[in-house]
Amino acid sequence: MGDWRLVLPPSRPSVDHLEYVRSVASGVARKSPVAVLGSTVEYRDLLNELGFNNIYVFDKNPDFYSFVTRLSTRDLKENFVEGDWVTALKNYRGCFEMILSHLTMGNIPYSNRNEFYFAISRGLNSSGVFVDFLLSNEPGHINLSEISRRFSGRPVNIQLANEFSCQALFCSELVENLQAVDTRKIYDKLYRSLDQKLEPLIDLAQYVTPIGGYWYYGRPWEVEAAERSSYFEVKNSVTEARPSPYENRAMHQTLTINGARHEQYD
Repeated sequence: MGDWRLVLPPSRPSVDHLEYVRSVASGVARKSPVAVLGSTVEYRDLLNELGFNNIYVFDKNPDFYSFVTRLSTRDLKENFVEGDWVTALKNYRGCFEMILSHLTMGNIPYSNRNEFYFAISRGLNSSGVFVDFLLSNEPGHINLSEISRRFSGRPVNIQLANEFSCQALFCSELVENLQAVDTRKIYDKLYRSLDQKLEPLIDLAQYVTPIGGYWYYGRPWEVEAAERSSYFEVKNSVTEARPSPYENRAMHQTLTINGARHEQYD
């Protein structure tokens, strides 16, 4: 990452995201083990605020964990588990009443998605919930002429750079074509395809989403949804709304393990 302090919602949890998680967490006993996938400090702050005393944070990068912990507003009481999510969760079978995730899906190669969802579902106890904020691009990807129209003539600042990063890098036709967010290739294409007057904005966006990043997005939502449904049932779903740059393209979901998986794990 570049400077994580320059990254704004929805790439980090927004007030609305935190209220959604708060509403789900209100039904979870405070002594129950709960987990956060990644070092998302906003969720960790919230869990501590709500009085959870058995919090686990899973991250394979202890340096990033230490960095974002310094951004916390609280004296965090939690357990840090170093390691990739699939491997680390294997040691916590049936442990968690709630697992929180913010845009984690795109970090997992398509070939490992089943293993990822299996690890999460097996890490939950029988009444546990997986609370996931995910990017779906369900309405289809945005073409470059529309990207140009949306961003031309607007003042260049860090808020606009975040919005541009979300839409041009994670939601555009370039992602659909590559089946991935390969930032090196996408920035190159943006410089060559968009109006020269947008170059300062493309430059600034690299402080938010640096060159060299790679995320696994671009597949049709129906493929993603079918894969997830092999492991989870959707209990609730809220689509991202205006003014988010992911409007209608991302959602918060509360999921439970589907019945067939319960029987398999037993």
